[in-house]
Amino acid sequence: MPRPRRWPPTIHTHHSGYDFIRIHEQGRVREIRLGPTGSPEARAAYARVLAELEGGGATKAQQSATKRNNSLTLTVADLAARWLDHALRHYRNDRQEYVNHLAALRPLLRLYAGLPGAEFGPRCLRVVLLAMASGSWLTPEERARSRRPSGWCRRVCNRNLVRLRTMFRWLEAEELVAGGTSARLATVRGLARGEATDRAAVQPAPEADVARALPEMGLAVRALVELQLLTAARPSELLGLRPCDLIREGRLDLGGGLALDAGGVWFHLPGEHKTAHHGRRRVLLFGPRAQAVLAPFLHGRPADRPLFSPRETAAACLLTAGRPVRFARGRKPGDAYRPDSYLRAVQAACRRAGVPPFTPYQLRHNAGTRLVEQWGWDVARIVLGHATVQTTAIYALDDLRKAAEAIRKCG
Repeated sequence: MPRPRRWPPTIHTHHSGYDFIRIHEQGRVREIRLGPTGSPEARAAYARVLAELEGGGATKAQQSATKRNNSLTLTVADLAARWLDHALRHYRNDRQEYVNHLAALRPLLRLYAGLPGAEFGPRCLRVVLLAMASGSWLTPEERARSRRPSGWCRRVCNRNLVRLRTMFRWLEAEELVAGGTSARLATVRGLARGEATDRAAVQPAPEADVARALPEMGLAVRALVELQLLTAARPSELLGLRPCDLIREGRLDLGGGLALDAGGVWFHLPGEHKTAHHGRRRVLLFGPRAQAVLAPFLHGRPADRPLFSPRETAAACLLTAGRPVRFARGRKPGDAYRPDSYLRAVQAACRRAGVPPFTPYQLRHNAGTRLVEQWGWDVARIVLGHATVQTTAIYALDDLRKAAEAIRKCG
C-alpha cells in the first residue's frame, strides 16, 4: 500500500458516529473505518493504519480480512452513505437520477437504517417495496402533508426497487457487503398489477386551457411554454439556455468533415440532458416561429447570461403591474428558472386563469402528438430525442380520427 500524498491522513467523523480516513490509491479513494467517534479503539486503529502505511502496507490477506470485518459492522445507513458518495460523482451529468436515488433511499433508511448490512436480505427488501406502495413508512404528520398519502404508484415503486438493487450491486463490487448479496436481492420481484395503484398515463394539456393560461404568465414563463409547444423540448433543456448556446448560422457541424445545412433553422446541443450518460447527442431545433419567440430575449443580452430570468420577470411585473412577484418560502429570484420554480409559475397562472393546472411535461406531450399527426413517427422520434419509436408512443396519442375514417370506408 503506497503512502498517501497527504501525510498523515486526516481523521473524518461520519454522521453515523464513527471515525474513518480516506486513502487515495491508483486513482481511487478507499475509506478505512477506525471505530466509534473519539473512542480508544478508533485511536488504536488509526495508529495501526499509520504504521502499516509507513511500513509499506499490510499483506493482501490482512487487507481482505480488514475489509470483511468492516463489511460485517457497517449498518444499512453506512452503506447508503458510501453509495451516495459514489452516486454523486457517477450521476454528475444526470442530477435528476441522483435525486431519484435519494428518494428511493428514504423508505429504506426509515425502516432499516440501524440494521447491520450483512443482515439485509430479500425479505427486508420486499418489506421496503410494499412500504413504498402503501406509504406505511411515513409518519402520520408526513402522510397528512403528502400529496400521495396512499404511497407511490406501481411504476415508481418498481423503478426504485431497481435503484436499490443497483446500490447493493455496487456495494458488493466494492466488497462492502458479502458476495452473492446482489444475486439474492435480485430474486425480489417487482409489484404486479393490482398490488399498488397504477397512475394514469400523462396526457397532453387541453389546448383551450393552455390558451387561457398564457395571458396570465410572465413574459419569460410564457416564452418557455410557447417554445416547448414549438420544439418539443424538455423543460430542463430550455431553462438555462443562453445566447452563446444557440447555433444561428443554420449550419450544424456533424464531425468528420460533414455538416448539415438546415436552411435557417437554429440549433442547440445541450451538454447535459436525460440520455447523455448513454452517449447520445441531443439536438434542439428552432424554426422561424420559435426564433420569433426568442428574439426579444436575445436583444442586447450578454452571451453567457440565461435568457429566461426570474429576477427580470419580477422587475418587469413590478414596473408594469405595480405589484411584486411572490416567490416560494421568501426566496429571492435567481438568474434562471429551475424545474420546480417553472412548474410553480405555470400552475399559478392556471389558477389565476381558472383552469385545471397542467405541467410543463404535458406540453411536451402536446408537441409529440402534433408531430406524429403531421409528420409521422420517425420525424417525431428525432425531434423528441428518442432512441426508439416505442418511447415516442408514450408522448403521442393514437390518432383515432384516422382509424375511424378507415373503418367508416372499409368496415
